[in-house]
Amino acid sequence: MYKCLVKPKISVIIPSYNSAKYIKECLDSVIFQSLKEIEILCIDAYSIDGTIDILKSYEKQDSRIKIIFSKKKSLGYQINLGLKEAKGEYFTIVESDDYIKIDMCEKLYRLARNQDCQVVKSDFIGFKDKRSQRVFKNLSICYDQTLYNKKTNSYLNPSIIINSWNMNQSSL
Repeated sequence: MYKCLVKPKISVIIPSYNSAKYIKECLDSVIFQSLKEIEILCIDAYSIDGTIDILKSYEKQDSRIKIIFSKKKSLGYQINLGLKEAKGEYFTIVESDDYIKIDMCEKLYRLARNQDCQVVKSDFIGFKDKRSQRVFKNLSICYDQTLYNKKTNSYLNPSIIINSWNMNQSSL
């Protein structure tokens, strides 16, 4: 069992509903992060496929995990519940059918701290399971490549928000 005795650097919010097929892989990718000072907030909308049993099993093994039940199946509602409970300096959202690289939290946290950023984004790799084979595809989160590797102000440059098609993926 891992115990985090310090204030978390990152709150990882994992919304779920009937995610038994992928939730173990998702949780493993989060609990084994190289950055250990994280809290893991699993927001479940009363799944009926065994997801809750899996979450409870992980919660018993790792004190950083907290299960919160959502009366609504809305992704936005679940994320907002997680944000209300979050104690981390930053937060990230990892959907229950996703998994993250072992150093994602550490890299994004270090970049945010070193560059004094409020938001840090990165591209991601999507996957689909086809005929018992996993197919991967690199995906950009921003249509405007000139915005990459830059520190900017979204109030002065609103195109950063307009051109980011997915605000959840790979971010702090």
